[in-house]
Amino acid sequence: MSVSVTGTSHLPLKADIAADAPDVVARGLRDQLREQGIRERKWLLAVPPAWLLSRQIVIPALPPEDEESFLWLQLEQGMPITPDEAVLAVSRYALPQDRQGATLFAMGKARLAHITRVFGAAGLDLIGAAPGVLRAERNASGVGVVLSLQSDEALLQVTFDGSLVILRSLNTIDPGSGESSSELRLPVRLALAGLPDDLRGDVTEMDLVDGPRDHTRLVTEWNGALADAAGDVPRMTQANDANDDPRLTPGAAAAMSLRDGALGFFAPRREPVRVSSVRVRLVRAAVLLVMISLGCAVFVSVQLRREATLKRKLAVLAPTVAKVTDAHEQVTSLAPWFDRMPNSLALLRLVAESFPEQGTVWVNRLTVADGTAVRLDGHATDSKAWLAMQETMRKSPNIGDFRVVQTRAGTAKSRAMAFAVSFTWLEGVRP
Repeated sequence: MSVSVTGTSHLPLKADIAADAPDVVARGLRDQLREQGIRERKWLLAVPPAWLLSRQIVIPALPPEDEESFLWLQLEQGMPITPDEAVLAVSRYALPQDRQGATLFAMGKARLAHITRVFGAAGLDLIGAAPGVLRAERNASGVGVVLSLQSDEALLQVTFDGSLVILRSLNTIDPGSGESSSELRLPVRLALAGLPDDLRGDVTEMDLVDGPRDHTRLVTEWNGALADAAGDVPRMTQANDANDDPRLTPGAAAAMSLRDGALGFFAPRREPVRVSSVRVRLVRAAVLLVMISLGCAVFVSVQLRREATLKRKLAVLAPTVAKVTDAHEQVTSLAPWFDRMPNSLALLRLVAESFPEQGTVWVNRLTVADGTAVRLDGHATDSKAWLAMQETMRKSPNIGDFRVVQTRAGTAKSRAMAFAVSFTWLEGVRP
């Protein structure tokens, strides 16, 4: 697919393209295209970051035929959406030690189908959809960070060797706050905390792109506060003449991604079922059912005779059975003294002491797997308390391999940020 930018247009729609009736939205879209003199019939959807769910994973060495099933399993385990409800795009990148990293981007299948109907009602052909990346950097090397300040949200993009790692809407930003660096710093820091450990240390600079608008004061204020930021946020630079750079057009960037064979959305595969094969299966099932019924009749007859014999023997063994049952109950009562699971009270005490007493960070679920692998899922309303909790748990000698597995910003109804962390419990396991 050949991609070139010949022009850009802004088409404000009064209707909501993702929610209103397709014919209503299509009518407004046709009117806008007619006014702009645009006659193109083939279209590509650059999906806004606010519509996406994402998760970073490591892909183990698998046969090619098993890899897609593994990706859908990771979506089902780590995202609040099922494979039947989602379409999936995968961005792959190489990590140190010959590991394959990937970021999964999921959006609702129903939303994509609705938008496809909108374009169809407008007489247009929607040929594909991809995450609306802020800048296409397929030939770049190293870690690249881009921040874009939109009219109603801030968008963050992180790439590694040209592959997309993070694309997120920082919807905790208030556009009317005067673009203060203090309002931006925490959401950016939380987003970058989701990077794989191998990449986090390589984040040194962040490009601010926002067309011809001048953000000199914001850049100066941001960089001036780096000394107090403990090195957890990158230095900010403002890109020059952003509107003249075709890489900064989300639609063109998404098209370049599809051209390079990456980031296209796909749904779970379903094997076609032919009517003839269904009939054959029904006949085979009926024959099998008859054979099973005959076998069950013979089996039941034999078992009834055996049951009568065993009942007579059981009456003779009843006193011995009572002694064995009593011994089993004694062993069961002493089982906790030989438990190989972690010291539950010590683990719960450490978790309770690491979280603030004010209730600004709390746990909804604590899971222990394989004896030492612990995962905490919860919510936080105070960013400082959330970061302090992480620091406390990282310093504990009883905790190893502490990781932030997932963070998700709050919604309009609930400002609480959802998070998931994991670690290895190093105390209380008996040999």
